[in-house]
Amino acid sequence: MKSMHNPMTPSKMIKQATASHHVQIEGVMRVMSPDFTKAEYIDLLQKFYGFYLPLEERIEEFGTLPELDYLHRRKTSLLAADLAKMNVHELNKIPLMEDWFSPLSRASIFGILYVTEGSTLGGQVISRQLNDQLSVTPSVGCQFFSSYGAQVGPMWMQFQTLLNEQLARLKS
Repeated sequence: MKSMHNPMTPSKMIKQATASHHVQIEGVMRVMSPDFTKAEYIDLLQKFYGFYLPLEERIEEFGTLPELDYLHRRKTSLLAADLAKMNVHELNKIPLMEDWFSPLSRASIFGILYVTEGSTLGGQVISRQLNDQLSVTPSVGCQFFSSYGAQVGPMWMQFQTLLNEQLARLKS
């Protein structure tokens, strides 16, 4: 009788290895708190902007990743639009986390994108919470958390396929 054992894909291995970190982050993110305020939301958007802008610039400096269609995965413009809807217009005054990113490699980019692309799944849940609590919608201040909208599942699946292919190439 043949074993039906299905080996873990690289993306499943990463998920398993990072599960405790995911739980820790969820524990400190107040965004799902019933008393989360609009001021806290604006602060959170600014922090994400300060993270994503230098990250996306560094990824683009690294070079193109045509198989990833990275330009369609960028989040900075979504954050800028959300901040504008929240009446934050001086984006150049937002502190940037420029020193967080060591020199990038293809592997580190895929590792970072595993986290940022995976967060789009949770963003769908957060988006609904923010709509209920703060009355923000994708067209009124919640584009970032809504990200790909109905395409979030297919975009995540496409990314996982590419990640698994990249890691398989590294092993061979």
